[in-house]
Amino acid sequence: MPGLYAHFLFGLKVKDLLPEDLLRVVEDHREEYLLGLQGPDLLFYYHPLRRKPVTGVKIHWEPASGFMENAASVLRENSGDAGRLAYIIGFICHFTLDSGCHPVIREFMKQDGLSHAAIETEFDRLLMRRQRVDPNLFSPKPLIPKGSGATACAVPFYPDAVHKQLDRSLFFMRCCLSVLYSPRKTLKKALKILIFITGFSKKGKGLVAGSAPDPECSQAVDHLLFVFSDAPATALEQIENFLSAVEGDVPLNERFERNFE
Repeated sequence: MPGLYAHFLFGLKVKDLLPEDLLRVVEDHREEYLLGLQGPDLLFYYHPLRRKPVTGVKIHWEPASGFMENAASVLRENSGDAGRLAYIIGFICHFTLDSGCHPVIREFMKQDGLSHAAIETEFDRLLMRRQRVDPNLFSPKPLIPKGSGATACAVPFYPDAVHKQLDRSLFFMRCCLSVLYSPRKTLKKALKILIFITGFSKKGKGLVAGSAPDPECSQAVDHLLFVFSDAPATALEQIENFLSAVEGDVPLNERFERNFE
C-alpha cells in the first residue's frame, strides 16, 4: 500500500478536481476526509505488533464493492451527513490508489526481492522531495486526525465488531507513525532492533527509512509515479459513479469489483 504521505498528496490532487459542492464538503470536513484517505489501513494499528491484523487484511483482500454498497446504503439513510460523505470520498481515493499501485509493487517484490515496506517508504520519500518537503524532518501528525469525531463518522461503514477498535487504532496510528518518521538516529536504530526481535525483519525491511534514497527501489518508485499521475482522474470517475449509485441511478462500476491488492 502506498504510505501516509502518498495517500495525503493524492487526496490533495483529487480535491483539485472535485466540483464545487464536493470541494466544499471535504474542506468543511477536513478531519473526516483525512481519515478516509487512509482507508482501512487505520485498522492495521489496532494491535500493531500482531502478524495478522485480521479486519484490515480482510477488507483489503475482499472486492471493494461489498464495502461500497454498504456505504451507499448508509449515505441514503443519512443524506445530510456531510462528514460521512467526506470520509467516503477520501476512502474512494485510497481504494483507487491502492488498487492501481499494488500490482506494480507486487511485480517489483517478485522481480527484485524488495519488501513492500521498502517500496512504500521510498515512494513516500520521493513524493516528499518532489514537493520540497524534507523526508528527514517530516512530521506525520498534521495528516492524522486528532480526536474521535472523525472515527465516529466512520463507524457506520464498518462491521459492528470494528466499532470499538477505531479510536484505539487512530491513537496507535499517531503513535507508531510519529516514531517511524522520527529524525532521531538512535531511535531508528532501536526500531530496527525491535523489528528484528519481533520477527518482522523480512516484511519490515525498509519500514524505517535511511537518511538517503535507496537505489534498489528507484525503478519501482519510477513506475509508481506513472500510476500516481494518472490516478486522480480515475478517482474522480469512481467518486462520481459511487454518488450516482447512492442516488439509485446506476450500479457500481467494474473498478469496484477489484480489491485493494
